[in-house]
Amino acid sequence: MPRLTQYSLPPVSPKYVGSNTTLSFIIDVKGHPSGVKAEKSSRKTYYQRDRDLAALMIEVVKGWRFKPARNAEGQDEAIAAILDTRVNGFRDSAFARMRLKLLSAT
Repeated sequence: MPRLTQYSLPPVSPKYVGSNTTLSFIIDVKGHPSGVKAEKSSRKTYYQRDRDLAALMIEVVKGWRFKPARNAEGQDEAIAAILDTRVNGFRDSAFARMRLKLLSAT
């Protein structure tokens, strides 16, 4: 399985509270995210703040680096990933809850 080795977290402002987005991408054999894109929301209403959060997270994820996944022969391999991000708030602050799901090798 790949391991996140270099990352930054997005600046989360209270304007994103209640926003969520799902990104899909490939972690290539060098550990770089590629093809980062926002997936369609399963929510009935997709707000502008959700689109803004998606745009922010796409740029953030492009800068992340991973130790690549390895196959049974010990060779690096690409793997698909999904990142769910939801912004919650508390009083005057906001924080993002992120969940990275690794799918299958490409």
